[in-house]
Amino acid sequence: MRPYDEAIDGFNFAKLSYLTTPQDVYSAYAVVNYELFDSGSLGAVNASLEMNYSNRESDQLLAPVGTFGGWITSASHPDNPFGDVLCASNPLCTEPQNVATSRRLTESGGRRFTQDVNTWRISAGLDGQFENGWTWDINYTIAKWEDSQRDEGRPNRPNIENMMDPDLCAAATNGCPGVYNPFFSDSMNAAQIAYGFVGVNTKEESNLNLFQANLAGTLGNFELPGGQIGWAVGVENRREKASSNPDGGAAIGAIAFTPGNVTGGKFEVDEMYGEVVLPILSGVPLAEILTLEASVRYTDVDFVKGSDTVYKVAAEWAPIEDVRFRATYAEGFRAPNISELFLGQQQSAESYTDPCRNYGSSGTDANTVANCQADGLAPDFNLATFQATTLQGGNPNIQPEQSESFTLGVVLTPSFVENLTISLDYYDIEIQDAVGTAPTSEVISSCYASPNFSDPLCALIVGPAFPGVDETPSPAAPTRRNSNLQLSGILQAQANLATYETSGIDFQIDYGFETPMGMLGLRASGTYLKDYDYLPFTGGDVVQLAGYFGGDPAFGNPATFAEWQVNYSATLTNDNWGVTLIAKYMDSTEDVDAAPGNLENTADSIVYWDVQGYYEWNQYTFTAGVRNLTDEEPPYVTAYDDMNTIQFSYDTQGRYYYARAQINF
Repeated sequence: MRPYDEAIDGFNFAKLSYLTTPQDVYSAYAVVNYELFDSGSLGAVNASLEMNYSNRESDQLLAPVGTFGGWITSASHPDNPFGDVLCASNPLCTEPQNVATSRRLTESGGRRFTQDVNTWRISAGLDGQFENGWTWDINYTIAKWEDSQRDEGRPNRPNIENMMDPDLCAAATNGCPGVYNPFFSDSMNAAQIAYGFVGVNTKEESNLNLFQANLAGTLGNFELPGGQIGWAVGVENRREKASSNPDGGAAIGAIAFTPGNVTGGKFEVDEMYGEVVLPILSGVPLAEILTLEASVRYTDVDFVKGSDTVYKVAAEWAPIEDVRFRATYAEGFRAPNISELFLGQQQSAESYTDPCRNYGSSGTDANTVANCQADGLAPDFNLATFQATTLQGGNPNIQPEQSESFTLGVVLTPSFVENLTISLDYYDIEIQDAVGTAPTSEVISSCYASPNFSDPLCALIVGPAFPGVDETPSPAAPTRRNSNLQLSGILQAQANLATYETSGIDFQIDYGFETPMGMLGLRASGTYLKDYDYLPFTGGDVVQLAGYFGGDPAFGNPATFAEWQVNYSATLTNDNWGVTLIAKYMDSTEDVDAAPGNLENTADSIVYWDVQGYYEWNQYTFTAGVRNLTDEEPPYVTAYDDMNTIQFSYDTQGRYYYARAQINF
């Protein structure tokens, strides 16, 4: 028996994980259009039927599950160095006692996840045009999504704990195959593995029924100086329902780290809209084009008291043919989707920056010092790994988002340079009551920086004993930390966060010219991100993400928020063939939660090269290409999920070849 040495005893959990997800995807698509009438009192009438089906079979592998919640090896266990048998021969043992034992259960072979996802969509509709030129359409859509999931390598906690206590094992009535030595890896025999691990089945599904009807036209002979007034109206009814059904073992809480909540729900949305286009002037001095647009949308959601109405106004003005200005102001309203409302609770181990790490060093604020001391931690506190057990899932009590957006832009098409178009658009978007999850590190850092844990985000740290977390609490800080002193029980259910703001500039430059081989088109398009700010609650600290990488409040995943992202492309086309070369540039970013102990807090800038070509022959089209042509590796950063990179922003698959053949009947 000796003290823990990370260099010898540490476990590289990322090494055994799949970097990319193996998957097989099958899809089928069919569309039928039929002209019912080409004239008559109703004018032309067409019928359409569209059908989609797809199947995805995929799997993932993660490192073996760990008993990091303080699973107890009893004092009577013959291999417990602090137990009854070995205490007398152990100079570090003063009294026989139970021991909280943390290790990777390598005998499981890792956590293996498989999914069999089936998606169906059928849409049938009618559309036509009256004799006066008005157009109309009616359609009904039915969609269904099913995901049959299987998780392997999950520990049956009661059975594992039986094998960590000789008395429990002897009293067990379910065939306990004897105790195992939890102080050595791969120490279970085949019978113990069969007894201690179990697979978990979960069935998730959702259904959508959607009805839409639209009518559009002009006001006949009534015209403005710029032309006829256009209008459109429409209605929509959307009904959705979803459910998540884990199997019995998970539902009764017997399977560790696998919350088994059976969840489900449904909702209905009714919407109506109307819009009008007013061509004020056209083809006159200082007004080649002057157009105003206005629209209104009424929304009634059955789980929200009352209804909501939002508006949009837009203007377009071209003082001369070469220059066009455009501006838009719009209000937004978004009801939560079905998964945000009713997704079943899931447990995750989220990497975080512990504010108590070496809090005794200079520079730590007084509130953090006091709170770390209240947790019973030493000034030089440190751990081999910082992962917090979190509970993620839907929330049937969340309300719709409200938003306001403003855009202002200009389009230049100089007549003295043929085939040149330049556009610049400034955008400013604010979302109130944004649906999302507060990033784990933000919850923890804000809580510990507040006097006596007074920050409202502290309520999201529910502790290791909370149902669904089920870890052994720390005696010193049982409401926040487990017996290994890791923070535990962070609630990450979807919630209406206070505000979410972003602004920046979108730009695009297009230029084309003829060459001896065909038409060459050049394009540069991109975004300058000025602001990307997130306020977790009223009165809190704004998290400024522009130029950084960190937890995305909108999606809950770590992502990069590079200030500059630009795509360059060159496309050469001829009569029946074409080839495109694309370069995608992403600016460097810094870790918004950078810790001094991290090996790397900077994600360097990167350029991805793609190439694609096509050839048309009669009714056949052949396409082939390569993504990530130069096989760029994603930037290395410390402690972001299991990859040490930001997999939601960078290519982790490497060079990828593809080919496609299409037949047009």
